[in-house]
Amino acid sequence: MIAAERYAHALVQFSVEKNQLEQVYADMCCILELCIHSADLANFLESPVIKSSEKKKALRTIFEKQVDKITLTFIELMTDKKREWLLKNTAEAFIKKYKSHKNVVTAEVISAAALDVQSRKEIIVLAQNAAKGSSIELKEKVDKGILGGFILRMGDKQVDASVKRKLSDLRKTFTERPGKN
Repeated sequence: MIAAERYAHALVQFSVEKNQLEQVYADMCCILELCIHSADLANFLESPVIKSSEKKKALRTIFEKQVDKITLTFIELMTDKKREWLLKNTAEAFIKKYKSHKNVVTAEVISAAALDVQSRKEIIVLAQNAAKGSSIELKEKVDKGILGGFILRMGDKQVDASVKRKLSDLRKTFTERPGKN
């Protein structure tokens, strides 16, 4: 959403100016988690029936002890402008802009079991080489269905080094052999 992008851009710039970028980033991560995991909050923010003044009061109560003053003022500004329904999208956009500002690339690794320290280090190095100097934020998932190895995703790129994939490739090789009886 364009409006959410604009709000996020303005908040990143203001946070940088006030030297509060890290704190506001932490706040936006918290807000995003709340919006994702609380259907009640999402419904509250999107409700056209509840007056903005009531929403503002409730949001102050919810967030005033959890977030920085800059973030709270920003939430109130969005509510005053009747844009509180964009809070989740704005938090998502802020997090993306923060990562871009900090040159952080998110890499997702899927493995059959939890990674040990050495494997994690090796995958981070692999991801850093692919991202050419960017910092890597590694998100790990376990999927026993891949049998072994790993799948690494970064943006629109994927490296599939899973045992499942290798078995599939091997199966194709044997079923597509010329001269097969």
